[in-house]
Amino acid sequence: MKNNHNYNEPEPGMTDWHVPINENFEQIDRDVEIRDVESNLSEYTVKKGAKYFATDTENVYIADGDGWNRVLSRGKTPQFKSVNGDQYLSMCEGATLCERLQNAIDTLGDGQGTIRITAKSDLTPWQWDQDLSIDLIELEGLEILVGNDVVIEYTGSGTMLTVDNTDSVRGGHPGSGSHLVLRGGVWRSTNEDPQCWIRIKDSIGGRISPNEVEDFNNIDGNATAVCVENHVSYSENYHISGKFDRVDRGVDYIPQSETGGAGGTDSFHDSYLENLHVNAFDFCVRLRVSGIMEPS
Repeated sequence: MKNNHNYNEPEPGMTDWHVPINENFEQIDRDVEIRDVESNLSEYTVKKGAKYFATDTENVYIADGDGWNRVLSRGKTPQFKSVNGDQYLSMCEGATLCERLQNAIDTLGDGQGTIRITAKSDLTPWQWDQDLSIDLIELEGLEILVGNDVVIEYTGSGTMLTVDNTDSVRGGHPGSGSHLVLRGGVWRSTNEDPQCWIRIKDSIGGRISPNEVEDFNNIDGNATAVCVENHVSYSENYHISGKFDRVDRGVDYIPQSETGGAGGTDSFHDSYLENLHVNAFDFCVRLRVSGIMEPS
């Protein structure tokens, strides 16, 4: 204990050997973990560096001399901001989930990254009140992983999430590394007039597979779950799966001839619909080429 914990060891023949022993007890009071139920935390002295383990909640607290600080990565519902480079939105700043996602994206900078959305500590739905647009070419790709039972409520009236690479396309090619992977989650509109859940513009190589998207419908009957659009380039090699329930329109492929973009194409090569369940009021899947609707 002298070597590893720097405790005092009385010298042979010392007459005041109790002094270093008492100093050891003072240090031990800080070094040894306190174990009790969480409701008794306030009954213990806040000695700087002391550790408290709540036996009922499994939460851990460290004292800073003024108060007890909970270690958020411990306990029955641990929370993490970043693990191995992954960003956890539950620990990111922001009043709504949209703000947290934007802050997480800003943290990633210009490199690929994974963002994880876990359940809120009180298990209530996350709120998403703004329309978010991201450029995947600048990010070099993005992966958003959501717990299957995590509910995200969109309260806005526009397009919840837009992947817009139009301004970054060079030479007519959006870049194969600028893809989006979005998996899991129950995405629900609570507004009476949403326009779209996710809109993909001039993006290549991605996978969209929510656990469920529901209630994206409006008074005009044209709210769309997924729009895949060509403007100045093309959107190809997207895999779309999952359940889309009570939506006006399911998956809509919109070519350049419909969007009016300069230099775009009508190509949606290597696009896959797999394990797709759509309950739509207007159509489930629509593919248009040169302004003509084709069977799909």
